[in-house]
Amino acid sequence: MKYSIVVTIFLFFTQITFSQHLVQGEVLDEDKAPLAGATVVLLEPVDSSMIAFAIADNNGRFTIEDVEEGDYILQLSFVSFKTSFSEVSVKGAEKKVQIGSFSLETSSEILQEVTVKAEHIPMGIIGDTISYNAAAFNVKPGASVEDLLKKLPGIEVQRDGSIKAMGENVENVLVDGKEFFGNDPKIATKNLDAEAVDKVQVFDKQSDIAEFTGIEDGDEEVTINLKLKEGYKAGGFGNAEMAGGTESTYKGKVNYNRFSPKMQAALIVGANNVNEQAFSFNEYIGFMGGLANAISGTNGFMNFGEFGQGSTPQGITDNISTGLNFNYDFSSKLKLTSNYFYLRSDQNLNRQTLSNQFTPTENFTTQDSSLSDRLNQNHRLNLKLDYKPGKLSQLLWKNNVSGILNDNSSNAQTIYSQKNKTTGLTTSNLLSINDQIGYESSLIYRRKYIKKGRNWINTAKFQYGQLEQADNVINEYLFGTDQSFLNQFQDYSYKKNNLSLTSTYTEPIGKTLYLSGSYKFDKETETPDKKFFDIANGENNFNQDLSRLYEKNNTIHEARLSLKKNTKKTKLNIGMGWQRSEITGFVRDDSNNQ
Repeated sequence: MKYSIVVTIFLFFTQITFSQHLVQGEVLDEDKAPLAGATVVLLEPVDSSMIAFAIADNNGRFTIEDVEEGDYILQLSFVSFKTSFSEVSVKGAEKKVQIGSFSLETSSEILQEVTVKAEHIPMGIIGDTISYNAAAFNVKPGASVEDLLKKLPGIEVQRDGSIKAMGENVENVLVDGKEFFGNDPKIATKNLDAEAVDKVQVFDKQSDIAEFTGIEDGDEEVTINLKLKEGYKAGGFGNAEMAGGTESTYKGKVNYNRFSPKMQAALIVGANNVNEQAFSFNEYIGFMGGLANAISGTNGFMNFGEFGQGSTPQGITDNISTGLNFNYDFSSKLKLTSNYFYLRSDQNLNRQTLSNQFTPTENFTTQDSSLSDRLNQNHRLNLKLDYKPGKLSQLLWKNNVSGILNDNSSNAQTIYSQKNKTTGLTTSNLLSINDQIGYESSLIYRRKYIKKGRNWINTAKFQYGQLEQADNVINEYLFGTDQSFLNQFQDYSYKKNNLSLTSTYTEPIGKTLYLSGSYKFDKETETPDKKFFDIANGENNFNQDLSRLYEKNNTIHEARLSLKKNTKKTKLNIGMGWQRSEITGFVRDDSNNQ
């Protein structure tokens, strides 16, 4: 009996194994040349639903894996060729099934007039762009774009929501070719409905300068463009989620989108007390550029602390988040792109810890208790005006404003015991107010000429950052007869401004060879001020040893001349430069701070 069961199971799995086939063939044009990148789809004859698909390789060959026995319709398509349909039969004991060669006829139809939605063509390649037909991939009602992307071959969605396309990180997601909440891909993929998407396009987007000048600079980012269905390009749509649980927990989120030929608007509002955040504001610190990098080590200036990606919130946190995206085309020459983000987080943490340490002769006990309340508010406003008075010139005005408001209070106590007798005590009380603001404004004028590759680019940029922090610190240390006490007020101020002017002229001296000259002026001023006051008998006594008031100025003149060769496969840059810098710094008079 056992033998019969084993044989039956073996035959069952053998049948399954041999019922799966590799279907192979090739796609050619009328001259029998291979059509690399042609789309090959197996369709169910009954309802034309997609069974499997493949993309032809450089030799026009294709392989479709894991195909069960049966009769199918083979659909072949390629840009500028007529779509072909053929009946194929997959049968037999051989794992590999050769279905032969197929020739496509040149199409005389205009590309824009070809309708592929009803044909369920899942994907195709047009130039350097991979285009997925959303209708060919089934998702549940109410699914997000993120759910749709998980079904697309070649695209991976990580657990944190980040995206990879063909093994590379996706840096940007556009909606109908326009920015959507800046450059954070996750906001678009998590908050737009899959139902609204007609096509998902993946391509390498050139930098703004390369797009304008036509000269490749190698600065490309993998980009996804979500093309909306016609019914969603004019009108409004959105969704709402509400949830409640035990211990007074709640979670809610609402998003609404309204599009028109000239306007693109989106609003996202969320609130919860289950330690979830709608936005990771570290994604938006990038707009601070060199300013943020230059002061990243200064007392956390322009740093979002625990709100960074990958951090694990502790305690109970109440979060309120809002995001607003607004793009408007005033005309074909003037366009506005803007977005605003707000996050309010109130974190309460009550922690009790008891630990024991043992030695062969002694027993030590440590009891820790802490109570903290952290209120953090973040604001971000990004605004860009793009004006193109003609085909050969462009004027860009970019503005970015940030604000961070922090109110923190904490109380901590540690009791040390030996043989049930207290041997030491430390206490710490902190009340801290931390306010940070940052502003960056850039005015960019670009001019290109009739001769391809000749261009002139001028940039004026101003950056300003300020931090104001006030701490009341009370610490007590008691061990036996040793005792120390600290009651101190600490005032920290940091200001930084930067002005830079850059002018670059490029002249083509060959088909892919360019001579470029540039000049840059940069002036930067920093004033870090640290003032400590010891509090005794209700009076503030200025602590000269711990305080420091300082000012630093840095001025740079820089000129460069370079020879560049840029092609798809080759990037060569040979140059020389001259720089003159002047750095001055001095300790400022602190006599008035006592």
